Order: sequence, then C-alpha cells, then structure tokens
Amino acid sequence: MPTEKDTALAKQSSSVLAAYLQASQAPAIQLIKKGKAPERLVLPPSVMRLLADILDQMAEGNAVTLTLSNAELTTQKAADLLNVSRPYLVSLLEFAMLYFA
Repeated sequence: MPTEKDTALAKQSSSVLAAYLQASQAPAIQLIKKGKAPERLVLPPSVMRLLADILDQMAEGNAVTLTLSNAELTTQKAADLLNVSRPYLVSLLEFAMLYFA
C-alpha cells in the first residue's frame, strides 16, 4: 500500500503528467541524478498513459500490481491477485463454465 507521502506525490505527479498527455506532442521525461548529466527519456504513448493510470491509482491510496496480459496463472495465483480463496475462485469458474458453455 502506498504511504501518505507516496499518495501525495502520486497525486501531484499525476496532475502534471495528465496535462502533458493532453498536449499534441509526446512528452519526454528527464531523469536527474545528483552528479550526473540529465538524461532525456522518451517513452511510447501507451507507457505514458499506463504511468498516468498507475499514478492515479496511487493518488487514491490504492496499491498497484502489474501482470503480463499473456501470463498464465494457477488458480492459487489468480485467487491471490483477486484477494479471494482458491476454493471460492474455483467455484466461480465452475459456475461460469456451466452458465456460459
């Protein structure tokens, strides 16, 4: 879960990023590290939108988990992601297979 400090920073960053995403040109991010020259980082628009979505969720105080869209999950891993028990998830899957088959 994000801390209060993380939530406040995400809220501020989200609003700044949202303004840039509405501009016609793709925004670039500049990485600054003490003692090093700044580096310009241009990300694909889809990544910038994903970053904005992550920041929006963190600003709301929500934890964010990323998973690959083509990743295969065991029923236990899926249950863990959904924060439900494995037997409950299996019963939902069995019901869905009967109902939608």
